[in-house]
Amino acid sequence: MVDAGVCRGSERARLVRLCAAISGDREVAEDLAQETLLEAWRHRHKLTDARGADRWLAAIARNVCLRWSRTRSGLPVPVAELPEPTAPAEDDIAELLELLPPQSRDAMVQRYVHDRTHQEIAGSLGISSAAVSMRLTRGKQSLRQALAEAEWRPSGSTCPQCGTRKLLMRRTPTEIEFTCASCARGDVLVRYPLDNPQFARLVSGLHRPTAMFRRVGEWALHYFSGGAGADAVCTRCGQPVTVRAHVRQGGNRGLYVSCAGCGEEVWSSLAGISNGLPAVRELRPRRLLEVREERGLIAVVHGSLGGGRTVEAAFDRTTYALLGAA
Repeated sequence: MVDAGVCRGSERARLVRLCAAISGDREVAEDLAQETLLEAWRHRHKLTDARGADRWLAAIARNVCLRWSRTRSGLPVPVAELPEPTAPAEDDIAELLELLPPQSRDAMVQRYVHDRTHQEIAGSLGISSAAVSMRLTRGKQSLRQALAEAEWRPSGSTCPQCGTRKLLMRRTPTEIEFTCASCARGDVLVRYPLDNPQFARLVSGLHRPTAMFRRVGEWALHYFSGGAGADAVCTRCGQPVTVRAHVRQGGNRGLYVSCAGCGEEVWSSLAGISNGLPAVRELRPRRLLEVREERGLIAVVHGSLGGGRTVEAAFDRTTYALLGAA
């Protein structure tokens, strides 16, 4: 659990360095780090797996710093998008700095990851302190530009859950995310990790959300078809895994796998799995009408926006295995 009042010195120093690298202002980094910890404490119920705490906290820090940047520039400040916890990844600072040109990246890594002075950096790179300052300035400008390009943008596709609002899309070098201002309540609605080989093959070459949802829906329909207890393989490393049933906060039912080898976790709601059914895909545009329990099964009902057609997918109440659709 993340506690705003208890944070080891090394962890706090790392968080301050991350905030300094994102914001480009070392003087406010301490305040931004503290705000990050408070934000994490308020939403600590969302962290169900402590193994993903570092990446979860770093993602909150990015949102806090972006909010601060927008406030300074007079742009509207959106609600923070707090992600579900995932398996630990490489150091998030290094991941961010990979977006920069090599010369600026070297200087930024030494300054904000290894906390070296301008003089120490100049000595290691064989350049002057003035050149170090220039590279750091350019690096921070490039980083801010890269982050700005990764902000939420209208996708042009209607949300398949509420059917009333256009989805917002955010694409970075490592993931594609979607959210809906109406039904996602500030959370990320769908996330496709591009560093996962399976999802990279499915969506990396696509641009239209409907094409991504169709392809991933078809894959999820096959991958989770056996329900809880079925055998599968890890989408990242290929090791054997077991499908498990899971109910997220708010009662959202779904299936997930967690790999003991590489730590990768993949989850899909029952609504997301039923989106892969051909009959559901034909409902365009559509929305999720209801999820109800009856006679030992769970019914997920999709309907066309015009109200003329509905498709009801039936799942086993215990294993969440797909039983059929009508």
